[in-house]
Amino acid sequence: LAQTLAAISTNLIKKQNFIQATGILREFNLHLENTSKLLDIQKEAIKRAKAETVASSETVKWLIKLLQEKIEGHYDFWELSKVIGEIGSALAEPIFALAISKASFADPFKTYALRWSIAKVLKAMQDEAVLFLKDRLTDKNIEIVKVALGLLGHMQSKSAVRYLQPSTKHENLNVRREAIATLGKIGGDEAIKLLSQAINDKDIRIRLAAVWALGSIGKPEVLPLLKPLLKEKELASETQRIIHRIKKK
Repeated sequence: LAQTLAAISTNLIKKQNFIQATGILREFNLHLENTSKLLDIQKEAIKRAKAETVASSETVKWLIKLLQEKIEGHYDFWELSKVIGEIGSALAEPIFALAISKASFADPFKTYALRWSIAKVLKAMQDEAVLFLKDRLTDKNIEIVKVALGLLGHMQSKSAVRYLQPSTKHENLNVRREAIATLGKIGGDEAIKLLSQAINDKDIRIRLAAVWALGSIGKPEVLPLLKPLLKEKELASETQRIIHRIKKK
């Protein structure tokens, strides 16, 4: 059954009928999750059978090529992102590869636009994408770590915050700074708690990044964390500006 439904979905995907393909995959996923008669190991086997059919190498290459064309051409990719989300983590790797491709570093504006778009696609995978990116945070390649952090920031998934603490204490300053910026984009109580530690970092650049991140969150709850920094000469001016902006809201 899994292979049959997957084959139907694959055929619809190739015809670019993403709405129907998404509907079939979503109903299948929901039915599988709600079927109490199956053991977890059986459910995982069925998911793999579906993924191997829908996310065959040929289909993956075609979907990634189409996604890249839509992003670079500034076309709407909402329907495409939905079907990718239903296929799940089988597409996370090639989508991430697109985000770290050499071409993505050529132009800063295009890089930002590309990764913002890729994050929106990954967000459709929900926790599957968060877990995939979490595993990239321990990569030895600093650029891969920074890209993963940036994507998590764009996704704004609160479930990612629990995985960010090691990055806020990373030996590489740029990784720490990216992690702090990510916390500012995600927001929430847990993010504020981690930023309350970052404002005590030994490096003034990290403390300034934490001030900006708290300013991005912009809630009254961050004011008690910011006010003591008015006594620091290097941070006073920027901290005062952010406090003023928060109070005006």
